[in-house]
Amino acid sequence: MKIVKRNGSEVTFDVNKIVSAIERANITVPLEQRLTHEQVVDAGDAVEAEAAKCNDRNRRRYRGLVDAGKKANVAKTAVASELVRQMWAIGLVVAREQAAGR
Repeated sequence: MKIVKRNGSEVTFDVNKIVSAIERANITVPLEQRLTHEQVVDAGDAVEAEAAKCNDRNRRRYRGLVDAGKKANVAKTAVASELVRQMWAIGLVVAREQAAGR
């Protein structure tokens, strides 16, 4: 899956970066609340799965809006609005993983 960065460049999604970020954050919490390495990897996998679903939805949504006659910038704005909601959903997935102690 390709990710478009803020500067417009495209890179391949790397779940290892997500896992690394979670592990760095994990160090900052009290020892009894820390996730195991397996739990961190599972959380990374959950984030990757949710990101893939979001990416597919965004592409279909944009294409559908443009095909329906919307201007490209209007379609991009609508997709960006949805993207913010999807980012929130990814955060909820991670929070559920942590709360479940997985």
